[in-house]
Amino acid sequence: MQLQGTARCQVCGRVFASPYGMRRHFQANHKMPMHPCKVNGCQKVYQTKCHLNEHVRAQHPESLHPCRIDGCTASYATEALLQAHVESVHQEQSSTNETETS
Repeated sequence: MQLQGTARCQVCGRVFASPYGMRRHFQANHKMPMHPCKVNGCQKVYQTKCHLNEHVRAQHPESLHPCRIDGCTASYATEALLQAHVESVHQEQSSTNETETS
């Protein structure tokens, strides 16, 4: 019997005060991780991209993607993050420099 205002995990049977709490529990404890490390030989898998990126920075610094703009020391775990950095930081800088010289 399920009491009003409670939710039970169908995997482990744990009872929660709300369906939201049960969904959070399920996501954290029972859902398969979806972000595998792509470095050769590494078999780590993470539930979030953020945790994967933290792992890559800490365990595989040689695989980071450094920014190629002179004077910039930023580096990123993925090419997509590097591209986003270049577009947001360095495009704004070039727009600012063009405005100042006009």
